[in-house]
Amino acid sequence: LANDAADGGTDVTTSSTAPTTDATPPPKPTLTPPALPLSHWRTLPLQVTSAYKILNDGAEYIHATSTKYTLVGKIDIKEGGNLAVELRKGAELIGTATLLLFSPSCGSSRSLRHYVKQSSRSVLASVISLVKSFEDGVSQGKANDGNNIGAQKTGVVWSACDKLTGSLPKGNRAAMRRELMVWVRDCNESIEEFEEVLSLGPLDDDDDDDGDDAMMDEDQYRGKEMKVAKASMNVMKCSKNLLGLVLKACECVGEHADKLSQGGNEVAEAGGEESTTILEHPDDSAEKQQMDDKRREMLRWISNLHEMARTVGEGVTN
Repeated sequence: LANDAADGGTDVTTSSTAPTTDATPPPKPTLTPPALPLSHWRTLPLQVTSAYKILNDGAEYIHATSTKYTLVGKIDIKEGGNLAVELRKGAELIGTATLLLFSPSCGSSRSLRHYVKQSSRSVLASVISLVKSFEDGVSQGKANDGNNIGAQKTGVVWSACDKLTGSLPKGNRAAMRRELMVWVRDCNESIEEFEEVLSLGPLDDDDDDDGDDAMMDEDQYRGKEMKVAKASMNVMKCSKNLLGLVLKACECVGEHADKLSQGGNEVAEAGGEESTTILEHPDDSAEKQQMDDKRREMLRWISNLHEMARTVGEGVTN
C-alpha cells in the first residue's frame, strides 16, 4: 500500500479538512501530488546500480529455475517442491531490489517507481501462476503426454523476466522520458484519428433525420459537432507541444545537474545570457557543498516540472 501511494498508482489530491463557514470559502485542492526528491538524472549512484543488479540477478535466477521446476515437477512433485523454494529465493531478490529502489536513499522518481513495480509484479505474478498450476495438479502428468500447461506457464515467466532485464528503464532520466513519450504518443494517435474524421467533413443535414441510433456506426460529425471536435483536437495539440517542451527542459537542466555531480568546472545557464563558473576546486568542503546544493535544486525543479506535466499527460485523450 505504501508503494502504491509512493509511485502515484492512485490519483492524489490534497485538501483541507478544517471546518468552513459561509464567510470563508474552502481552499482549492492542489492539482499535483508532492514531487519526490531525486538523487540522480542520467548518472546512476552506486546504491541505484546495486539495486538494479539485485533485480536482474533475481529475474535471471527465476528464468533458469523455472525451466527445471517445470521439467522435474511434472514427473516428481516432491522434487518440484524443492525447486519451488529456489523460485522463492529469486522472488525475494526481486522484492528486496524493489524496496531498495523505493527507499529515499535511492531518490527514485515517481516514473521509475511505477515501472519497477510494474515489472516486478509481472514476474512474481507469473511465478505464482506457475507454482499454482502444479499445486492444483493441472500441470501434472507424464513426460510426452501432451499436457503443455506447465510449458505455457513457464513461457510467461520467461517473458516477464526478459522484459524486466531488457526493457525496464534504468534510472530517473530513462523512466521519466519514457512516461512523457507515452503521453505524447497518445496525443499523436488521437490527433490522427480526429484529423481523419474531420477530413470527411460534416454530415449532410438529411442524415440528421435518421435519429441518434443511425449515427452510432458513422465516422463523421454533424455540422454542429465540428467546432467542438476541432477545439478538442487543438487542445490535444497544445498538450502534445507542452509535453515536448517539458521533455526538452528536463533534459537541459538534467545535463547541467550531471555536470555538477561530475565536478564540472563551468556550467552555462539556460538561455546563454551568462555563464556561471562553478568552483575550480570542488574538493574544498564549502565549495563542494555549494555545488551539491545547486544540483539538488536542479533535480527538485525537474521533479516538480514533471509532476505538473503529469496533470496534462495522464488521461490526456479523455
